[in-house]
Amino acid sequence: MFVDEQEAARKVAWIREILRRERDLKSRSSAGKRGHVHELGVSMPNTPLSELQIQTIHYHRERGMSFGMISEIMGISKTSAHKYGCDVQLLF
Repeated sequence: MFVDEQEAARKVAWIREILRRERDLKSRSSAGKRGHVHELGVSMPNTPLSELQIQTIHYHRERGMSFGMISEIMGISKTSAHKYGCDVQLLF
């Protein structure tokens, strides 16, 4: 049986590249306790929001903004926007 060494080397390199990419993806996705990753790629710390941030959430919610829009504008998670803005009454 004839084995082309160059072809075998290309296949090995291809497999190694796939394994490297998978390893890189796993290392990026395992942020753990270091922080959450926003959809836009901004790393967000696990710290409570400041009073000014909470007031800003209330301001935007009173004017009818969605939690998704607030989270994008402020760079926080939708969960945080909901947690601090769910008790706000809309003005209209």
